[in-house]
Amino acid sequence: MKYYIGLLLCVMALATGCKTTAKQATYNTLYSLEKTTTAAFDSYISLVIDKKVNADYLPAVSSHYNKFQAAMTVAVDIAQHNTDTAAPDYLVVESQDVIHLITLAKGGAK
Repeated sequence: MKYYIGLLLCVMALATGCKTTAKQATYNTLYSLEKTTTAAFDSYISLVIDKKVNADYLPAVSSHYNKFQAAMTVAVDIAQHNTDTAAPDYLVVESQDVIHLITLAKGGAK
């Protein structure tokens, strides 16, 4: 989990570099959240398919991932109309929830 959170923070920091406009920073942040969360989810699904982790968490992980995707849709819609805002807090929380559940499913920290 520390790896994913560290990666998420690094990508977000790079995405909001000094030379970007507010509009670019907003979209870069949303892009980074999407890519990080989806990569973690895809990795987990691959492990489940390969039977390297127990599938007990699959319904919960999938549910939270779907909530993240719904929140992302709303965030992108908001960004299209107000590009001066960062990613909404609830979107970051949904991303963290997905990654936390995946960490638990892999037998990580509780």
